[in-house]
Amino acid sequence: MENTFAKTHAVSHSKAGARTGMSPIGAREMLIAEMPELEKLLKAENLSGLTGRIIKPRMFSTINNLYVLRRLFAEIKPERTLEIGIAFGASAVLFSLLHKAHSSHPEGAHQGIDPFQISDFDGCAVKFLKDHGLESIFRFHYKPSGEVLPTLLTNGNRFQLIYVDGSHLFEDVFVDFFYSHRLLEPGGIIAFDDTQDPHVLKVVRFIRNNYSEFYEELSPYDYQFGHPLKLKVKSAVARLTSSQHLTIFRKTHDGVRKWNARFNNF
Repeated sequence: MENTFAKTHAVSHSKAGARTGMSPIGAREMLIAEMPELEKLLKAENLSGLTGRIIKPRMFSTINNLYVLRRLFAEIKPERTLEIGIAFGASAVLFSLLHKAHSSHPEGAHQGIDPFQISDFDGCAVKFLKDHGLESIFRFHYKPSGEVLPTLLTNGNRFQLIYVDGSHLFEDVFVDFFYSHRLLEPGGIIAFDDTQDPHVLKVVRFIRNNYSEFYEELSPYDYQFGHPLKLKVKSAVARLTSSQHLTIFRKTHDGVRKWNARFNNF
């Protein structure tokens, strides 16, 4: 059966790049203008947890990442998204706001996995989402991704955009990819954050060398704000020095490798 999502949203790499840098304002200003709730989160000096504990935000997804995710969302128009790793919730807020504004059925459209959201962050991201009317859009899983992802698969879930930013241990990221590959619809996007980290980079290299029949790699610099030529140079340098922070793959079709498939070192 033909996958209509894959057919509708198979935009070429070059076409995506042609739109880079069209706006006269910066990436941060663009996001803030569209999403004042996100501005409030990013500027917060303190966040309140579910128990009332006050927490100082230490890390958010970068503005570049959020801007790229926003553009990817606009391009493929996913109905269901998943992220692994929530922390202070910037990307969760971004996805939830995008579903609220653009999805036909936003209830439960975005799911997030983070076993440390309650213990380490006192649920501050979950509370922020609730306080800003996004609770019905976001579904939170508090167990490790290695336990949640198989359950999502068994229950027949499919997603069109998956953002992986959880544990950075090789074995955890590898398990995240193993199940995400099966959960992701053809034509969908999987994006890995912090791919300059050797653990995460190792998984990315595994995909490049052993799953290229299922994925095409997209350059995040084609989706960033800035001058196209400068971004092209930045892209080349980042790839050569293994310093690229965000790595993106588009799934071309469903399938698993044969039991005796060739193994390519990575």
